[in-house]
Amino acid sequence: MQPTDASVVLAPYLEPVIRGRRVAVLGDATDPLGSALLERGARLVHVYDPDASRVAEVLARQGASRTLMTAPLPDGELAVRDGAFDTVVVPNLVLFDPVDTVVARARKLVAAHGYAVFVSPNPDRTASSVERQLSYYELYDLIALQFPEVRMLGQAPFSGYLIADFAPEGDPDVVVDTSLVDRKDQEPKWFVALGTQQARRLDPFTIIQVPGDLAPVAGDEAVTNALQQEVQSLKKELEQTRSQAASLPIVPRVQPRNERVEALEASLREKEEELRRVELRAGDNHVRAGRLENKVRDLEEELRHQRDRAFRLSNDLEEEKKSHTKAELELRMIRSRADMPPVQEGASKVEIDRLRAALGQAETQVATLQSENSTLRDRLTDAEKQGLFLRDSLEDIRTEKLQVEKHVVDLQRALAEKEARIDELDALVVDLQEASGDPELERELDRTRRELADLQASFDASLQSKLSEVAKLVRERDDARARAEQVRLDKEQRLVSVAQERDTARASLQASLEKSADLEAALHTLREQLSALQSAASQQHDQTLVEMTQRRDEAVAMLESLRQQQEQEVEALEHTLRERGQEIQRLQSDVMHHELLVRELVQRLPEVSQAEAQGVTDARRDTWLEESARREGELQQARWKVAELEQRLRDQEERTEVSTEVAELERALFAAQNELDAMRQALATRPAVPADMAGSGQVPQEK
Repeated sequence: MQPTDASVVLAPYLEPVIRGRRVAVLGDATDPLGSALLERGARLVHVYDPDASRVAEVLARQGASRTLMTAPLPDGELAVRDGAFDTVVVPNLVLFDPVDTVVARARKLVAAHGYAVFVSPNPDRTASSVERQLSYYELYDLIALQFPEVRMLGQAPFSGYLIADFAPEGDPDVVVDTSLVDRKDQEPKWFVALGTQQARRLDPFTIIQVPGDLAPVAGDEAVTNALQQEVQSLKKELEQTRSQAASLPIVPRVQPRNERVEALEASLREKEEELRRVELRAGDNHVRAGRLENKVRDLEEELRHQRDRAFRLSNDLEEEKKSHTKAELELRMIRSRADMPPVQEGASKVEIDRLRAALGQAETQVATLQSENSTLRDRLTDAEKQGLFLRDSLEDIRTEKLQVEKHVVDLQRALAEKEARIDELDALVVDLQEASGDPELERELDRTRRELADLQASFDASLQSKLSEVAKLVRERDDARARAEQVRLDKEQRLVSVAQERDTARASLQASLEKSADLEAALHTLREQLSALQSAASQQHDQTLVEMTQRRDEAVAMLESLRQQQEQEVEALEHTLRERGQEIQRLQSDVMHHELLVRELVQRLPEVSQAEAQGVTDARRDTWLEESARREGELQQARWKVAELEQRLRDQEERTEVSTEVAELERALFAAQNELDAMRQALATRPAVPADMAGSGQVPQEK
């Protein structure tokens, strides 16, 4: 089975954690992982590539998409918030240097409930040009620095056949038989680390079937093989040309061909360029070999240190085991002493407890040392494996270097032979120009010339086709470079414009923040002033409310006192009015009595009295009648006045407040009382008519 890229199986394996979620991919944008994640149900996929040229190539080939966004990975922060993605996938950690930076960035991008998946090649199974590859423990330690929960998984290639029952009863059990595979082939080719903030798990064992037509990953070995095949084909053509030229007895005079010479010079230049590339690659391999040698020496030194430490720990472990055995023997000896005196029983118990504590400490130390020894043995095994791998890599690089040097020497020798053969042919042409003309020789020369022309035409056609292919490839390369350069320039301009817009946005944001801070400070000041005013207003309101309450209470008390005083005054006025009414009734009865007396006197007057006495009596009667009418009018006026005062008093009781009308009423009442007193005095001072005078018809005279 051809080796496939690790990202081919990541999409189906991660389908349960990416379906309907936001996913970020940090890696090569040309890999089909982003599209595969969308096909598996991801809602949105962002691909960030540290190489801007690959991003430009993908954008030029696929164009923009709303669900699959491709962008270069900047050195600074991304234009997204922290925790913006539910799943972050790094399909190959080898592309990043240093790797701890991309792990920290992935931790910031993934949400608290999300998943972070990191894939790194196994250095024991893969040979890469990268100087630094992470081992199992290095990868685990690196991920554990950023995530509290880390699950380690392995990805290994699987090739086999499936044998299944066409009509099984129920769900069949899956049986995986790996007895035909070597143990080394079962080791994982890729390490997969799952980092989460909470305890999360994926499927512990999954077999994913891939199509058989997946293209293998191309590398430097394929390019070298292609170049070697092309060199071998050119060598064969050169040998055929040499054999055909050597078999010719006579070569006619020919004119040198500038085009052929130029083609050969171009071919020579191409071979020289190829030779320089091979020398540069050999130099790089030499540098890499030197670095690997230094690394091997460092690992061997560390291996020696680890072995010394393991030896020391083994000695410490042996000492602890000896002390443990000694403590156990002492404990058994103390337990076996049955004839000890009773006086030493407490001391024996104390000694036994001490020995038990010492035994427990020794067992703890032994367990600790055993765990450290096991850890050191594992690390020693890993270091030995890594050392063996580095030695194998160094040997492979040295072998490759020797092959490249040999290939360079062969190319130089072939180039020298070709140049010498060209010089020989030129000399042979010059020598043949001086030969004599023979008819048979001329016919042979014509035939040979035609064969040579055919050979030259076929060789020229082949060379021209190769040169056209090379020119086409060069043009395509130049066009691709131009397009990439144009895309890079456009990208740089876009990045510059985006940076300018970002700086402008940051400046405006800073100004807005400053303005917002000023507004917040002013708002805080206004809030403090408002709070102070509210507190002052509240205090003033409370004080005013207290004062108004006091005033209201005082006014209520005053009104209550005035009401009581007014009620007392009203009661006094009512009592006075009742007394005045009684007085008025008495006066009325007196007036009516006097009127009866007057009428009786008038009736008793003799009709034939003397004229003088009649005149005096009529005059007095008229006077009394007038006085009586006047007194009746005053009495009626007093009644009306009393009624008016009573009505005003009733109105005053309804209003229950003090006014100037009360004083007027009191004055009117006082005047009415005075008038009544005057009328009473007048009535009291008027003399009564004696009965005998009434019978005799005499009227008393006024005094």
